[in-house]
Amino acid sequence: MNGIWNNPDSALEKLRQHQCYGIITPDFSTYQDFPVALKIYNTYRMRAFGYWAGMQGLQVINNVRWGTSESYDYCFDGIPENEIVAVSTVGCIKRTIDRQRFKEGFDVMLQRLHPQVVMIYGSAPDDIFGKYRNKYDPIIRVYPSRRELAFDSEANS
Repeated sequence: MNGIWNNPDSALEKLRQHQCYGIITPDFSTYQDFPVALKIYNTYRMRAFGYWAGMQGLQVINNVRWGTSESYDYCFDGIPENEIVAVSTVGCIKRTIDRQRFKEGFDVMLQRLHPQVVMIYGSAPDDIFGKYRNKYDPIIRVYPSRRELAFDSEANS
């Protein structure tokens, strides 16, 4: 990810070579054990890169990342309401405490941003997303991670 931040023009050139017309903003880490200043800075980098990419003519979907409840004060800043957002569960929901924090943050995100669509990258277990699956507001779209796809293909072999 630092390559994207340090050399965005190169990343843009690669995207255009592959006829890519839109992006999900990079996921600069906001690990729970990071200092607050670093989490705020990485949130800023996600939004700043998205703004820059939009100015370059790309369609931008904001990646939303939160940690503990203190991050709610800044982690949703700069994301328009009633838009499409992306959320990753990769590495975020393994432990019970992390799962609970993710659920709480997901609910806060829905209340603050009112997204039209939430793109989930990674697993989407029913204990977190089940109550949203049959609703139309927001629409949940799940995109399994490479690891999950690999395990699915092994199970189906």
